[in-house]
Formats: sequence, structure tokens, C-alpha cells
Amino acid sequence: MMIHPVQRVMAWTLLWTGLVVLQFVLSAAVDVEEVHHSSVLHRHKREWKFNMYFAMEELPGWLLPQKIGQLINTEAEQKPYTEFQISGEGANGLFIVNDAGEIFVTAPLDREKKSSYKLNAQIRDSRTKVRLEPDGEIHIKVLDINDNKPIFSDIPVRSVYERAAKGTEVLTVTATDADDPKTANGNIVYKLMNGTNYFRISNQTGKITVEDSRLDRETQSQYKLVVQASDMFGKPGGFTTTTVVTVNINDINDNAPAFIRGIFRFTVKEDVKTAFEIGKLTVKDQDEKQNKNPKFTIQGNNDLFFVYRDDDGDGALIIKKGLDYETNPSYSFMVTVSETDVVQPPDSQGSVVTSARVLVSVADVNEPPFFTQTEYKFLKV
Repeated sequence: MMIHPVQRVMAWTLLWTGLVVLQFVLSAAVDVEEVHHSSVLHRHKREWKFNMYFAMEELPGWLLPQKIGQLINTEAEQKPYTEFQISGEGANGLFIVNDAGEIFVTAPLDREKKSSYKLNAQIRDSRTKVRLEPDGEIHIKVLDINDNKPIFSDIPVRSVYERAAKGTEVLTVTATDADDPKTANGNIVYKLMNGTNYFRISNQTGKITVEDSRLDRETQSQYKLVVQASDMFGKPGGFTTTTVVTVNINDINDNAPAFIRGIFRFTVKEDVKTAFEIGKLTVKDQDEKQNKNPKFTIQGNNDLFFVYRDDDGDGALIIKKGLDYETNPSYSFMVTVSETDVVQPPDSQGSVVTSARVLVSVADVNEPPFFTQTEYKFLKV
């Protein structure tokens, strides 16, 4: 619930009144202490009783000028004809004082531009204008209101590996608030608005870490995390800002390779030259290309055929020797696929095909006739 402007003004007025009362109470306590510690009454060592005043920033025009304090000097208490003057930063413009020593602020202040002012106070005889005391240094501190919202700094795209352990740091987001960091106005807390199943954020530091080690790139490769920064400790009435943090999930080798089916059939002419690629034994592996490293093994007929891994991670079936339809018109053998560096247990579990039967049919080619011998002998009967 947002605070109504009238309520804010009332709050400012009450705060200022309390500060002024506190000034008088503290001053009176100091004076009493000085008297109690002295065996005889004597003139106070310090003629100026106050040196710090407070002014609220961003006061609306209808509240100006507003009294922020009272100059008090023992000379004014003892002599009837005195007047006060001020000099220094903002004197006789932004700040004014009347003859009775009441200090007023005349225009809105901005703590984020200037948080304090230093002035000098003088007390003079109002008839002769003669200075009655040395100047007293006074300070006016500008009190903060919550008039600035948090602002996020630029956030680069970050990444984390899938299956990262719980607590792994992803990045730290930072928001700043121009209001006074010593007050609730400038105190920022962070909140993660989505993705809390896999990530968490420190509400004080903005550090984002992995919450669940089951991050899986094959399920979701990128997260758009919405981060909220709130001042006033995140309580109602404060300001909030959001930003989007992009987190990419990097791949690891956590999927075992498998054939897309259990039988591969190929036909090849008997007159092909070695080493001819008969076809592909297509492999399914959800990992990225750099994490695909399958190994193929032929069980039988490995003197005639072999399989190697091509650039796509599939098995390329190659003929090593010449074929002859008339000698053997077909071949049948098993090929297995495996991978030794897969993270265990792999994601791809269950009914995966790691062995496939390969059927190769040799196609006949119309070849010219030839003699099987260089010399033939016939017997006459």
C-alpha cells in the first residue's frame, strides 16, 4: 500500500518536531551536567548551545518556508537588544534566520545532490550591530526520504553446467539506490520471481546459486530469471525494480549413444571400389556435438567391413574388400555402440538400442565373360 502524500507530510512534520525537542532535551542535559560538576556558578564555556540542525529533503512548496531550528546563545538570554545572522553555504537564500534566531529552510532540498551544509551564526547588538560573540559553527543535515528506486547495473549473460551441484555460484546481481544506505530508504533486498525450483538468491547480497542439481540442458537449455530489488527492506510503501538475468545451461556428456533402430539394411553393387561407404548407422545422442564420441564394434565379418564415427557422430559402414555376388550375395552381422566417458548414471536409460543387426545385399553386375584358365587341354576319345 502506497503512502498518501498528506500522510508523508504529517510524518515529516512529526519527525522534525521530535528532532527539535530532542535538541532542547540534550542541550538542557549538558547545561545541568556542567552546573552539577562545578562548585560555584559560572558562565558557560560554550555560549552557542546548538551546532546541528536537521532539514527534510523534498518538502512541498506549501510547507515552505519551514522552521528547522532555533539558535540559542547565552548573550541573547542576558541582553534585551540582540539579533542573529548567518553566513556560509545557502545562507540568506536557501536558509534564513530572523532576529529571534529561528532558522528556516525556504526551498526544497535534495539530499542526493547535497547531504549537509555548514554555516556560521553571529549574534550582534541590534542597535549598534556590534558582534557580541565569536561566530558559532552550525551544521544542517538533510534528512533522507525514499524518493529513489533501486537501479540494476548491467548484467552479462552467464552460464552453468547441467548437473551442477547445489550451491554452485552462477552470478551476483547488484542494484544501487541513491537514498541514504544507512536508512531503510537505501537498504535493498533481492527476490527471485521465477525459476526457484533450480535457483535461489541471497536476499541480502544478490548472489544467485544452483538450488537443485538436476539441471538438464536437454530439457531446458536457457533460463530467463526475473530478479526483483526492493528498498525499505522489501516492506510495503517502498520502491521495487526488476531485471531479467539470462542463464545458459552448458552441456556435459551425460547421454549414452543408441541406434535409432535395431536393423539396418543396405544394398551395394558387387563392383564398388574399396573403401566405399555403404551407408550410415544413425545414432541418437542428445548431447551436443562436442560430447558425442561413440565407439562401434563389428561382431563377425570384421575382415570385410568396418564402422567409424563420422563428423555427425553416426557410424559410417565401409567395405574393406571387394564383393562378389556369385560367391556371396548377402551378409548379416551385429554392430554395437558404446561410449566410455558418459557421466553415470546417464540421462538416457531404459530401452535404448545399443546393438543392431546389419544386412548387406550384394547386387549383381553384368560382367563380361572371362576364362577361368589360361590354357585348356582336351582328350580325344
